[in-house]
Amino acid sequence: MHKFYKELKSYVRFDASDEAALRALAPLLSTSFPAIVEDFYERVLVHRGALQVITGGDEQVERLKGTLRDFLATFFAGPWDEAYFDRRSHIGRRHVEVGLEQHYMVTALSGLREQLFNRVSALHENGELNLPLASCLGAINKLCDIELAVMLHTYREDTLRKLQATERLATFGEMTSAICHELRNPLGVIESSGFLLRRHEQDDKKIEHLNRIQRQVHRSMRIITNMLNIVRESPVALARIAPWKLCERAKALLHEERAANVKVALDEELPDVLVDPDVALQILGNLLHNAVDAAPDDNVQVRLSVRADEAVVRFVVEDNGPGIAEHVRHRLFEPLVTTKESGVGLGLALSRKLANQLNGTLALARGELPGAAFALELPRC
Repeated sequence: MHKFYKELKSYVRFDASDEAALRALAPLLSTSFPAIVEDFYERVLVHRGALQVITGGDEQVERLKGTLRDFLATFFAGPWDEAYFDRRSHIGRRHVEVGLEQHYMVTALSGLREQLFNRVSALHENGELNLPLASCLGAINKLCDIELAVMLHTYREDTLRKLQATERLATFGEMTSAICHELRNPLGVIESSGFLLRRHEQDDKKIEHLNRIQRQVHRSMRIITNMLNIVRESPVALARIAPWKLCERAKALLHEERAANVKVALDEELPDVLVDPDVALQILGNLLHNAVDAAPDDNVQVRLSVRADEAVVRFVVEDNGPGIAEHVRHRLFEPLVTTKESGVGLGLALSRKLANQLNGTLALARGELPGAAFALELPRC
């Protein structure tokens, strides 16, 4: 058994008698699970912070309700073994992945504990409980403490990962600045020499080779610029702009043939956003380029949708590609992490940094297409 889980059970003294009490409660409480679930989500859906992570509407809420019903069933039925710990850890990591803030998780579990206490107490008052009330409540309390500790452990894992990422970024920044400044000079010499050679060259084949050199130099310079932009702070000039204008300009950044595969869906009467238009355009353009690259060549489907609520305007870019592999999800926005065979891994890292500079956010989302989806939230005017 996982050492951490074993220590938890030992610390709260969760033993066979607690397991027996929970199993005895399972048939008595199972008919109450639907009502508990409905009450739970009635509370959740009035909190904007918690609601932000529910991006799939009523369909997603119904799936989440089913997950909670399963959670309650296994809570009382067990077995409380290592597989149980792994399932609970997966739930916690999923909370972290979708950006559910820790305090919402803590208060939600507290509300669930209160509901279970009330249900068991009612069974006792009605004479339907054959076990001592204290034993039943104690077993629930111990397992809720274990559940909370497991969930908090997953948030701690995420904090450690972010700390390690910050340390890597600091090292990356120092190294990047030094290397990029050293590379710019020789690349500049190559570009200017190629320009002079091309002016005096008559052979078409040689000119084509010189043009190829120039394209690769420009590509290298763009990579260097992106690397420097990740590690340095640049001022932003905030201004009002209509979301449809940003969408139109971002789509225009694509080659005409690729842009034709991008469908734009905007809510009516969208408010302006308060951003640096050039910076916001850089983010959306990068997301659209990535989406088109990810989609299958013979059936490119990319969707850019825009919706607004009381605080933000939400741009979602999604595609019908293979999606994001599970093993890179938690590091996707780190520099040098990429899912592309020929990618460098700078675009998403830079885009998230730029979103933060605009007082916005960039995160993975759930879309209508089967591939990846990214949500850019920008402050509305």
